[in-house]
Amino acid sequence: MKQHLQCVDNDQYRYRYRYRSIVDRLKTLLNLEISPAYDRQKRREVLHESLTFSYSLWRKLFVARCFKIVDLPQFYFNRETVDIALSYIDEYLYKKGADVFDDDDNIASQSGQQQQGKRLKILILSSACLFLAIKLHESNHQFDIPTLVRLNNEQFTRQDIVEAEKDILTVLDFSLSPPTIMSFVPLYLAFLDGTGSTIAIDGEVPLSDEAIKHVTGLAKFLSELSMYDGFFADKDVSKIALACVLTAFEGISRDDFPQAYRQIVVDCVFQEGKLDCTDETVYECRNIIQTDSCRLRLSGRKVGLHRRDGLRVQDETP
Repeated sequence: MKQHLQCVDNDQYRYRYRYRSIVDRLKTLLNLEISPAYDRQKRREVLHESLTFSYSLWRKLFVARCFKIVDLPQFYFNRETVDIALSYIDEYLYKKGADVFDDDDNIASQSGQQQQGKRLKILILSSACLFLAIKLHESNHQFDIPTLVRLNNEQFTRQDIVEAEKDILTVLDFSLSPPTIMSFVPLYLAFLDGTGSTIAIDGEVPLSDEAIKHVTGLAKFLSELSMYDGFFADKDVSKIALACVLTAFEGISRDDFPQAYRQIVVDCVFQEGKLDCTDETVYECRNIIQTDSCRLRLSGRKVGLHRRDGLRVQDETP
């Protein structure tokens, strides 16, 4: 009996320690999110004025190109690195001005040489952002500037990337570790383990590892899908991540993932992070994510398991 009580005490201590670690990490990310360096809401007016067709198309092409590079078998980079690179470029456009993108009329009125020069400038800038994210947040040092130039068919030079990198660092004031959607998603779902809910809830069957893996993978896939859409450029990543998790819950039956477990996540996120699942921004993000996901299915493009732990679009070129 004494040994049994000691085991219970050890389990309770482990859950309390795990729970506090999750809460501390969540609050750190939320504080980072509202810091002047990473506050996305300040971008709202500037970026929305620049959400032209050209910008939207460029964003899709940029994200697709980045995912293809990070998924190359010789590198196996973390796909979250794409989210970081996208944060760099969005912040750069906010601070430097998004006038590098023209509307259709302006582009049509430009000469072919002018159009090509602008596209090359955008390509260099976006490639430099990806290279900077990889250099700072990945451990594979085989990826260097010559490799980046070669992967882009030598459309630019090493010096072009060096100069662009200097410009980006100056504009971003060396704020290079932004919170990402993918940093919040597993944290929200970790509350299930942190509260001991994965082991037992009265009257409910314990959650299986397959159910948790399915929801986590689907939420990560939805977070990657949201990167293609300029709508999310000025939305808090914590709310986008919550929208992804709530939408992922809809992708699994309540028999496999009962409502009681879903409520644990919602309650803990609200209690510890003050994030409300009925928040207007969360609601808007869910609608857009569902629309984008529906559009993806209607397009007939296949969705399969990602090679590591998420889901991916098998043909990611928009």
